[in-house]
Amino acid sequence: MLATPFRARAVLATLTLRVRAWSLFAELGVHNLFTFYDLAKLLGFKQITLSDGRNWSHRINLK
Repeated sequence: MLATPFRARAVLATLTLRVRAWSLFAELGVHNLFTFYDLAKLLGFKQITLSDGRNWSHRINLK
């Protein structure tokens, strides 16, 4: 599924679409502003690391 960094970015984009469809964000009026990164930050995550487990990895630090 995460064979390349580009596919990983596509997965993150899909997660953002799902987060924006969440009724909580719609009720707060931020469904068009928040991303998956914002949800991860709200849940207490400090970083997100994507990897294919062998050849590449990418770390996103949430501030």
